[in-house]
Formats: sequence, structure tokens, C-alpha cells
Amino acid sequence: MDYKLHLVVDLDGTFLEGELIDRLALYTLIECQRNLINLIYCTGRCISDINNVIQDDVTPTPNIIIADVGTTIHSKNNNTSISKIQKEIQKMWPGHDTVSNAFDTLEYLELQPLDFINRRSYTLHDKTKLNILRDKAAQINCDLLYSHDKFIDILPQNVNKGTTLLKLIQVLNINPYSVLTAGDTMNDYSMFTIGVAGIVVNNASPSLKKNVRGLKNIYLAKHKGTKGILEGISHFDFQLFTKKSGIDHHNIIAYHRPQYSTVLKKNKLIHNKHTSPNGIIPTLKSSIDIQENTAWVCTIPYHLNTKPDFIKTGFICEKTNKVDFIYILEKEENINDYYHNFSKNILWPTLHSYNPSTEFHQSSWINFLKINFRFAISIAMYANFNSITTFHDYNLWMAPYLLRQLRPDITIKFFHHTPFPQSHFFSRLPCAKAILKSLSCCNRVDFHTTEHLQNYIHTLELFHKIKEISTSTSSRYDKAPNQLTISHSKKSIQLGSSKLITTCNANPVGIDTNKINSYLLKRDPDYFNQLKLNTHKSQQLILTVQRMDYTKGIKEKLQGIEQYLSSHSHCFEKIKFILIIVPPHKHMRGYDDIINYTLKKISYINGTYGSLAWTPVRFIYKNIPYLNLIDLYAISDIMLISSTADGLNLVAKEFVAVKKLTKRPGALILSRYAGSAQELHNSLIINPFDKNDICSAIEKALDMTDHEKHKMINTLATPVFKYDIHHWIKQLILD
Repeated sequence: MDYKLHLVVDLDGTFLEGELIDRLALYTLIECQRNLINLIYCTGRCISDINNVIQDDVTPTPNIIIADVGTTIHSKNNNTSISKIQKEIQKMWPGHDTVSNAFDTLEYLELQPLDFINRRSYTLHDKTKLNILRDKAAQINCDLLYSHDKFIDILPQNVNKGTTLLKLIQVLNINPYSVLTAGDTMNDYSMFTIGVAGIVVNNASPSLKKNVRGLKNIYLAKHKGTKGILEGISHFDFQLFTKKSGIDHHNIIAYHRPQYSTVLKKNKLIHNKHTSPNGIIPTLKSSIDIQENTAWVCTIPYHLNTKPDFIKTGFICEKTNKVDFIYILEKEENINDYYHNFSKNILWPTLHSYNPSTEFHQSSWINFLKINFRFAISIAMYANFNSITTFHDYNLWMAPYLLRQLRPDITIKFFHHTPFPQSHFFSRLPCAKAILKSLSCCNRVDFHTTEHLQNYIHTLELFHKIKEISTSTSSRYDKAPNQLTISHSKKSIQLGSSKLITTCNANPVGIDTNKINSYLLKRDPDYFNQLKLNTHKSQQLILTVQRMDYTKGIKEKLQGIEQYLSSHSHCFEKIKFILIIVPPHKHMRGYDDIINYTLKKISYINGTYGSLAWTPVRFIYKNIPYLNLIDLYAISDIMLISSTADGLNLVAKEFVAVKKLTKRPGALILSRYAGSAQELHNSLIINPFDKNDICSAIEKALDMTDHEKHKMINTLATPVFKYDIHHWIKQLILD
């Protein structure tokens, strides 16, 4: 195979050294680029020891192993040329008995009880005897290798890591310019003397750093272990990420889900509509129309019958008229663990200031890292020079960390569609420090609100010393007396000694008002009057649209509805609550309690306050087509949103837009804990944890005149239409 890089690595202190995120970053790169990178271990360990290392499901398996400090060589496919090298080394070894007779009886040497083949190793307790030992080795046609200030290895004469590697290069006809070595001790020195490129990692011994000075093509890394290797790969530029022919991507959208529910089955891409709820995908689809040369990077599961070549490559690019899709192929169980288990059961509750619904498992964190790093690698492969990549949401928190190392030319942006919690809550995550380190690799990090931005800055300050370069704040909306408002905040910061300046912004997502208007133009002017009359007559409709999620305040909402009905019997049969709740994904755990509570509570309310002629709460537990949803927005009188924690809540904005475009009266009851409350502060703001507050807001909304409702909608519509999806994209991508 024509490899672009033959990566030759020592193990201890080099390839096995570093924080977990750094090791997995390099390991995932190697696994994803197996067609370009030939991994070769060159270590002092014996073969049996190495086999134990590669059985941990984390460390990649090499194609070739040079073990025992160069005295043993083994290939995965039993290459005959490599076997010849081993036989030559064997002939040069005088035998264990000869070496044992010369060294084992010396009182200042302690034999290392390891399973070496063409080598004998000792611990030296008297450094003054080194020259004597070298002479003894020469007398039996052997070399002595001294390392770590205490170990000596007796090797066949002129056999070491460097000479064995050089023979390997020659017999396999490897281009020396494609070889990159990495090491940390004097055991590795010989690899740096054969004329190929080399990386001395930052944690290397002082003696190695001293001895390689003056050697050509040797790079002294600023980082230790695996991060130092990644740094060296970038320094020597082995062209692993050349631009693909026919691909022209300047704007990259990275989100864990594709535009459609897509799977690779029998080597074909199968596209279906999503059956689980998602508010981000419509936003991203709208943003595609505004940008050119765009690619959407996402994960899809592959079927067991998939062609091995597809799985080996790991990526598929599908070109369409508006956008190219780069699909990252993953096993379905890995995707479920990454998203439904780790993301939704650990990260999601933390972001919303709830306790995680399951324990933190290292195996799930490792899987999360691997998938994030595969995003980084796919983007590095397909993105144009100086392109822009925008990661969307917390599922991809770790991708910027590797992408920054692989492609420093790319502008990296990150948008949080969720809240960001206070520092004391976020810092509970075992992976908090790693996540912040990754986000600090971005040029820009955005949030919906200033509060979320400030929480992020305060959290950074817990873990890092930050330098604030600049701060600017400007009001986006007129502040109403005693009401919430939002400021357009912008901070530019640096972490520690980093030269990268990260700009942090409060930039709430807007909705596609043009798309809503195009839907409404399909309806006859009198359509909504007839629909309301035919379905609910003169009843006032109080609408709720949400996912089945504890953060959306369904429990609190139902308690508020019950409180209202218990004290307003005169309104019976004049009102109706419509609850449209979209079920969670079938693989989602941790929602059974809230589902059971919802079903029992609705049944209790309807049984207690309803009659044969009137059911106070109509419960619709399924996903509603968007056009039907717009119809419901239009004919409803009140929208009730009771989120206990919410990044933004686009439903509130959609309701306002529909009411404005149809010129129909409406009232918005909105939780103060929804991010959109800072923009839509002229709505009826509630504390969802106070059932009396919800009850009072329902009462006020029902008592409002049409004139008052029109006035509310007209006021709320100003920011909704002014700061729409086009404005958001301009701020995020084009700014």
C-alpha cells in the first residue's frame, strides 16, 4: 500500500504517554487514516508485553512491531522480507548462555526477569562500571545500551532500533521522506540518526534532547507524548488532508444528526423523515439557503450488510443541489451510546442544572471522544483552506480540540443551542476541564443569552487563567419597566499562554419568517375562521407545543392548569387546553417517570373537572406536521410555555410570527427560564415553579381583549422579524 506516512513510535513515554483526550485524538486519527498511515511500534518492550497493550480497545494495533530495542521484528501479515531481517538478527546474537556467563554473576547488576529473545537486560547499581561493561560486551560481539540513568541492554553488535528500522525501510522499499519517528529516551536515539524525520517529545530525557541537537530533520515538540506526536505530524506536513477533487466546501456545518433520518443499508443511502423531535435541524436547513459552498457533516449508522470498503474508509460524501453531506459511518450501538446514553443522560441534564440520570462511565466518555474526533478528521479531510466550520451543540464539544491541531487554517465556531449552567454545576462533570480545553480552541463561541455567556466565562475562570482582551455590550431591545431585557454581549478572551483569541457572543437564534409566510399564503383568507368554528366553536384555546422532556416543565404546567381549574369553575366549557407533546426517541432512557406522571395527571384533571360534554385537556402525544402546527398556532388564543430550563424556545417565536402574519389576536405566556424570555419580555412572564403564578397568567391572558392581544403580538413581533434566521446566520457565519 502506498502510505503517505510511516509513523514509527516508541511506546512508554511516547505513544502511551499523555492525557486520555490526547491519546485518543492521535489514535482516532490513525484508525481513520489507515489507508494513509502505516503504524509501526519501535519499543523496548517484548512481544508478549505489546500484545497486552493492544488488547485494551483504545490503543491501535500496529502493522509492524520492532520490539526488544530493535532485536525483534514482527509483521501482522507475516511478511517474508521482514522474517529475513529477524533471521539475520538471530544469527548475530551470541546466545543467552554466553551473555549470562559474562554478566549475570556481577554483583552490581540485577537481571530483569523479562521474556526477551535476542537481548538481555539489567538494572545497573554502580554507574562507575559502565566502561568495564562496554568492554565486556564488545568481547562477546555485543553492544551495550544505557538508558533511563539505570538500565543497560546487551544487544547483538550493530543492532538497535535505528539499524533495524533502516533495514525495514530498505527491504520494503519505503520512501525515507515518508517516515516519521518519535521517542523520548536514549533507547530511541538511534532512530534519529538514520536520516529520517523525527519527533523528540517534550517529556523526553535531558540526555536525548542534548544528543539530538544538531541532527537534521529532528523536531523538539512543545508537548509531551501523543500530543507532541500530533504536533510533529503537523510540523512536517505529510499531506494527510489534501483537498478532495470535485469537493468545494468553504462553510462546514457540523451537527450530530443528518437533515433526514439516513442509514447506509446494503451499500445504499436510505433517507426517511425524522420521527423524533428536533428544533435545530429546521434552523440549519434554513441557514443552508443563505450560504454557498456548504457541507453538512453528521453521523449515520451502517447496516451489517454494508460493503467492507465503505466501513474501512469511514466516510461517504453525497452531493446535492444545495449542500453536500459528509456522513460519518458508525455502528448503531456506538451512536446510541454517544447520543442517547452519554449526551442525553450525562451532559443534557447538567446543562439544564439537573443531576445526571446515570453514572459517568469512562467507556461512554471514550466513545464520545472517538466520535467527536472523527468529526474533526472528516472536516480536516474535506474543508477548503481557510474555510469556516461551525459546530452545533454540546454533542460535539470535543471536536474543536483535534480540528485545531489538524487544520490551524480553519476558523472554528461553536454555537450552543442549550443553556450553559452556572460554574458550580458544570464543574461537577468529570470531563469538565477537557470540554473547556476544547472550546478554547474555537475562534468564536456563541450562546443564546448573556446569562449563558457569563456562566461560561465564570466556569472558564475556575479552571484557567483567562485574559479579557475586550468587552462590548449594546442593547438590542428597548427595556420595559420591571421586565427582562437582553444585551448583545461580546467578549474576547485568551486562555493562559495561548495566542488564540476566542470571541464569545450572545446571539439568539431567529426563525425563518419567510418560510412561515409561504405556508400561510397557501391558506384561504377565511380558512382559520372556519377551522376554529368547525373544531372548537367559541372556546378559547390554550396551546402547548413541546417535547416530552423534564426541562420543558410539563409537570409544573399541569399543576398550574389544575390550580386554575380548581378555582375557575365558571370558565368550564369555555376554554380548552391542547397539549401537543412529542415522544422522546425510543432509545432514550430516564423519561419513564415524567411520562407516567403526565398520563396520570391529565387523566386525573379530565376525570375531576371534565364532563360528558367537555374535556378540559386534549392530549396529543405524537409529532405534528409543521403545516398543521401553524394552523394550530393561528387558531389558538394563548400559547403556554413553562420550561424550567431552556436554551431559547423557538415555539414562542413561531407563535408570535404566525399571529402577526395572520393578523389574529393572541397572548403568550412564557417562562422566565426560557432564553427567548429575554427577547420577548413583553409577554406574560411566569415562574414555572409557582403554580399560582401560572394560574394567574392564564387568568390574565383569558381576560385580555382582542385589542390588548393584538398590541402584545405587535410588540413581540418587532424582534422576531428583525432578528430572524437571516440575521442570526449573518452574525454567526458572516461576521
